[in-house]
Amino acid sequence: MSSCYPDLYHHRWRLELNIRDLKQALGMAHLRGHTPEMMRREIWAHLLAYNVIRQVIAQAAQVRECSPRQIRFAGAKQALEALRVGLQVGEGDLWGRHVEALLRAIGGHRIGTRPGRSDPWAVKRRPKIYARMT
Repeated sequence: MSSCYPDLYHHRWRLELNIRDLKQALGMAHLRGHTPEMMRREIWAHLLAYNVIRQVIAQAAQVRECSPRQIRFAGAKQALEALRVGLQVGEGDLWGRHVEALLRAIGGHRIGTRPGRSDPWAVKRRPKIYARMT
């Protein structure tokens, strides 16, 4: 029975990393909507952007013949932002070359080897753009 706990721990860790990507890399730590409907829309927009980036990561992993979990989410987001204009204005063969360059660039943002990684559970204060409420 104890052998299933490491698997559960690693599965939970991957889920927490996904939530961290949503909050930090996509800027969802502070929602700006003032009504429940706007909050829902904002959350759905973040989830849509997250899934689009994850889809592009999966395509880049196929090009680089690696696992999608080996590619950094933040690096993929930065590469998409950097090459966004080229994708918007490119046509035909030029657009195809931009997509190939994008997938190669994203595939190059690898996560370092971290065998048996174990991060301690600790409360860490991250810098926020808003003043602390007192």
